[in-house]
Amino acid sequence: MVRRIAAILGLGSLCFVLMGSLCNDDNGNGNDDPLEVTNPSGGESWDVGTEYTVRWKVNDDNVSAVGVRFLKEDGIVSEELASGSIDPADSTSMKWTPTADQVGTDCQIKVYDYTDDAVFAVSGEFTVKQ
Repeated sequence: MVRRIAAILGLGSLCFVLMGSLCNDDNGNGNDDPLEVTNPSGGESWDVGTEYTVRWKVNDDNVSAVGVRFLKEDGIVSEELASGSIDPADSTSMKWTPTADQVGTDCQIKVYDYTDDAVFAVSGEFTVKQ
């Protein structure tokens, strides 16, 4: 409902950026968020050089391609993990091996709509360690 009002007022994606999931309507699958990061979920400790699976859910049929980023230091460090867009019909996960320059205690994964980066989900914080 809030998203419809925002569209009427011409706020569009800006509303999502400012208000997050409050701007989303229930899309019929029980989850109001268009994207959700399911692994890591937060609190994990991942080792440099070990391969892990990053997983996400796409809860909105309007999201036809996603991008995946590694974030650290409140998003100051941001690195694209996928070499391009990923079609959620083909995959909702990717393999990732953390590197030494990604070590930190405030790491996050961001999955975003490749055509509208104002639509995104961010994992809870996790640790990458040597």
